[in-house]
Amino acid sequence: MFTLQEIFDNLTYGNLSHVSIGNAALGYIEAKDYPKIVSGVNNALTAVHKRFLLRTEEVRIQQQAGQSTYYLRSDYAVSNSANPAVTKYLLDSVAAPFNDNLFKIEKVIHADGSDWPLNDSLQEVPIYTPSYDVLVMPPSTPLEAVTIAYRANHPRIKIPDTGFDPKLIQLQVPAFMLDALSLNIAARIYTPLSAGDGQNSAASTFMYQYEQECLRLETENMALPGDEADDRFEANGFV
Repeated sequence: MFTLQEIFDNLTYGNLSHVSIGNAALGYIEAKDYPKIVSGVNNALTAVHKRFLLRTEEVRIQQQAGQSTYYLRSDYAVSNSANPAVTKYLLDSVAAPFNDNLFKIEKVIHADGSDWPLNDSLQEVPIYTPSYDVLVMPPSTPLEAVTIAYRANHPRIKIPDTGFDPKLIQLQVPAFMLDALSLNIAARIYTPLSAGDGQNSAASTFMYQYEQECLRLETENMALPGDEADDRFEANGFV
């Protein structure tokens, strides 16, 4: 893991050293530019967490009689007091609410700890994910609370009115993702600066380099894309 300050330093002396927002001459990014940079960081974090299985979270679904389609959305979370007429079957809590940070359902686990194969038509009782946040499963007898392990987004970085210190913001991302993140951020920063062909070329170059870095990570098995996630779940003890 690394801090937000390390991202800032990487950008200042690297990918953004030739533009004013990078402020290589000063040696740091100024506070007035924090919102723009942090927006790029948040979007880059979302990009890598969507592409790679870097963060997993769990939520339980309490099966309902006669219901087979379940939406993994906060509208159906127990912690959500809005729309009381809606059946709340996502068993979260006010202390740890489900916050719609799901990218992909990775595992469905029975109450006894065994996993329920996904999207396998050869299963006697198949379950499907017709959409990234929709699960179709027939009711079991008796009805049970099944655990859903899903690929999750990184928590968004927020800038408070006072007391924001990048050195204290810990990014829960493996250190080997630093270059990919920095390249993605740089491409996003350069894109709106495209006043001339040079800026357009820089944005395209950084995005190309980002794609190449992601391919390198995949080739070296440093981070696993979603379709290869099963082995990592088993290795990490999720099943």
